[in-house]
Amino acid sequence: MKADNYNRGFSLIELIVYLSLSIVLFNVATISFAVIERQKIICCAKELQNNLRYCQKNAVDEKKNYQIKIKNGEKFYVIKCSGGKDNIDNLMRNIKQINLPIGVKLNSNFPSDEITYKKTGTIQNGGTITIYGKKYLVNVVINVSTGRARLEQIQKK
Repeated sequence: MKADNYNRGFSLIELIVYLSLSIVLFNVATISFAVIERQKIICCAKELQNNLRYCQKNAVDEKKNYQIKIKNGEKFYVIKCSGGKDNIDNLMRNIKQINLPIGVKLNSNFPSDEITYKKTGTIQNGGTITIYGKKYLVNVVINVSTGRARLEQIQKK
C-alpha cells in the first residue's frame, strides 16, 4: 500500500522537462507573432506603393487628377479621382477604400493628408507615410519631382 502512495506525484526530472518544453513553446509563439506583424506591415507598405503607382499612371493616361486621402492614425485610406479634365478643385469621387489589417495604422506628414497626382504624374509636395504596428514601422517616401514612392527598410520602434 505504501508503494501506491509514493507513485502519485511527478518526479523532479519530469517537472524540469515539462517546464523547459513550455518555455520553448512560449518563445516560439512570441517570435511567430512578431514575424506575422512584420509581414503584415511589409505587405501594407507594398500595397500602398502599388496604389501610388496606380494613381500616378492613371493620372497621366486619363488626364485626370488622382488622389490618395490618408487620415493620421486611421486603419484605412481612400483612392479618389476627379470628375473631369478641369481644375484640381473638381468634385473627387471615391474609387476604392483600402482597409488595413488589425493592428496596422498610417501616419503622413503631408500638409492636407492628401497626395494628389496631377495630369502630369507629379505631386505638389513630397513627404513620408509611416505604416506602423506595435513593434515595427516602415516609411514610404514620395519624391516631389517624379512622384515615385520608395520603401525604406523596416525598423523596430
